[in-house]
Amino acid sequence: QTRSADLVVSTGSHSLYVKCKDNAGNEGVSATKEFSVVASQAPPTPNPPGGYYYPPANLAVVINNGASSTVYTNVVLSLAAYNATQCRYSNDGTSWTVWEPYLMSRSWVLSSGNGVKAVYYQCQNNAGVSASVYDTITLNEPAVGVAPSGLSVSISNGVQYVTGRDVGLTLYASGASECRYNNDGNAYSDWEPYYTYRSWTLLTGDGVKTVYYQCRNSNGWSAPAWDTVFMDTIAPFSVNSLTGSVERTPKKLNVILFWYAVTDPQPGSNVNHYNVYRSDVVQPPTYQFEKIGETTDTKFVDADPLGPDSGDTTVSRAYRVRAVDNAGNEGDGSVIIVIIAAA
Repeated sequence: QTRSADLVVSTGSHSLYVKCKDNAGNEGVSATKEFSVVASQAPPTPNPPGGYYYPPANLAVVINNGASSTVYTNVVLSLAAYNATQCRYSNDGTSWTVWEPYLMSRSWVLSSGNGVKAVYYQCQNNAGVSASVYDTITLNEPAVGVAPSGLSVSISNGVQYVTGRDVGLTLYASGASECRYNNDGNAYSDWEPYYTYRSWTLLTGDGVKTVYYQCRNSNGWSAPAWDTVFMDTIAPFSVNSLTGSVERTPKKLNVILFWYAVTDPQPGSNVNHYNVYRSDVVQPPTYQFEKIGETTDTKFVDADPLGPDSGDTTVSRAYRVRAVDNAGNEGDGSVIIVIIAAA
């Protein structure tokens, strides 16, 4: 059955208790209903009553839209946090600002002194305090009246050789706001913001390549810095003179390989060593070559040509030798078949 009743209550939280009695006077167990009365047009009370069940999550802080460096201590923070009501900030993770309302963007002042700077970010709500997150940026503030100095550029982390035109430049300059680059003393690129790393494309043609690097700020231009690398995009010539013979004694069985030395097309980085390959499958094109060694000589001894075979039957092995230059380019090589007669 359904019963209704008119109640007169004030705004706020209330509890309604209901108990039933039969005609014999027996009373049942009371039921309770919690409810709230709010003023007309008032916002509803958050559920749960305290606000949130969990502390803020998914925090993120990004300095100057993710820039790697800046010449100013004044920066802009892009912010995000789920279920945050208040947040605070720090340059060192120890000394914090007071709690402030959650914002999606905020201006900020980095600590003084050039170098890598961090900004820490933490939020809270009624359920607790989040873990802190941070972002970093390199402060490269120019000294008053001083042009950029201390420039350095390193091609592909300082390697001696590269095998292609696309390289990476690791860069540094104190007090730089803009920088530019050129290949082998040709025209410079346009001025662009100072970076600590930049991709770069070398000029075509093998040989020694030089990348020049220059920076400026409001006080003037720096002297250029540079780095060099040898570009070698062509593999050594093919090893086509390979021969092989079987050497058998009562205690050992060797396959001895000989070939004539090959060179690297010039300008090249020159041959560094030879890779030696063997295949137990001797029918082209199903060779299954595996590298069995390398040498700087033009002779190689395969001391285990049979592998898992017992040697009771005649077997064949395919061999190939390829030259490798100092840049890492590997040439080709013709295939020979060596027949190992049964013992």
